[in-house]
Amino acid sequence: MDQPDFKLGIVVMLDALGIRNISKEEVKGFLAKREELEKNISENLADVKKWSHFQKSELTGPSYLTLADTIIIYWPMKKENPMDLLAVGELLRRVMKSGFEQGLLLRGAIGMGEYIQEKNIIIGPVVSDVANWYERADWAGVIGTPHLGIRLSLLKEQFRKKFPVETMSAWFDEYYVPLVPLVGEEKHKLWALCWPSAYYQVENPEKVTVSAKENFLTALKQFTIPTEAFKKFSNTIDFFNWYENKAKEVATALKSFTKKS
Repeated sequence: MDQPDFKLGIVVMLDALGIRNISKEEVKGFLAKREELEKNISENLADVKKWSHFQKSELTGPSYLTLADTIIIYWPMKKENPMDLLAVGELLRRVMKSGFEQGLLLRGAIGMGEYIQEKNIIIGPVVSDVANWYERADWAGVIGTPHLGIRLSLLKEQFRKKFPVETMSAWFDEYYVPLVPLVGEEKHKLWALCWPSAYYQVENPEKVTVSAKENFLTALKQFTIPTEAFKKFSNTIDFFNWYENKAKEVATALKSFTKKS
């Protein structure tokens, strides 16, 4: 039997927090939210590719697999294109915001590399890389694997030659991410998806909204916070607060980037 070839692509694994031990009735609600999430991604991909700097993106799809509370999203790539990675970042920041508003807390990781996909199976180096990290962060958010972090650091240096370096922070930035502790408190500097930028509408510097935090906290208040989840919520709010201090600077940089791209 012929073996399928490895493909280059971007893989995201998202863990729907608080879903693992839900009742039969709640399962139906989760499935509806997951369906809405997939619809949101498909609709937003078409919109993202209208942006001038993403018009050359060759991203198609994506495809999805779901196992219990884990959603796997993957995009094949014809060749390695950094703008495809940022386009996925643009999609994911919108998805995170939509998730908060729909009552879906998402935590996960993103990677780029090779994989094999056949029927309902996806396997390969990038899948293993992402699987090792998608449950490690102690918050609601998405981290880049350390392997992807090297690519993002390289992209940042390339951006520095042409655009304000703050532009990258519309989608990804380095942050001391709180990890689920193995022993004691753990924070490590990793690349993370800058989903708060969706609340601040950084794509429009004239409209960097002063109500961003209010809108975020309004979405967050619908969730119950059991004792064991308190730290996750606290860390999520800390990340939003950290981004608040740079939102206007990012918006100004992104405006310059849009004009030049």
